[in-house]
Amino acid sequence: LLLHNGGTVCDDGFNITAAHAICKVMGFEGALQWAFGQKWQIQTTFPILMDDVKCALPDWSSCNHLDSHNCNHVRDVFLTCSGSRSPFSLVDKRGTTVSGSQEFLLLYNGGTVCGDQFSNNSADAACRDMGYSGTKS
Repeated sequence: LLLHNGGTVCDDGFNITAAHAICKVMGFEGALQWAFGQKWQIQTTFPILMDDVKCALPDWSSCNHLDSHNCNHVRDVFLTCSGSRSPFSLVDKRGTTVSGSQEFLLLYNGGTVCGDQFSNNSADAACRDMGYSGTKS
């Protein structure tokens, strides 16, 4: 079940290009497939917050959507993304996930990483796993 800001996504206008764009935003390589339907009882506990998702390219910056909808939960989007999502993430001092070239706290599966035996090679590998070209010297 695909959620956006705590609500479901309606399938109006949705296609494999939008699926690729969303999977990539979530840190995956792309989408394997997408489907719609009311498959789980829990779906009705979420509001529908996104509709008419249309993407010109498999990149979120090329997408448009509406925050209003004319749907019901039988049109909720389900995604199957390809590739593995990095277990690493970077957070700022407020705990907000960030990206960029500043100093941030490195997390692994939501927990902090101990500095014992951690080296520049370790940092470079974690950065590459998150999609960066490496560390900055």
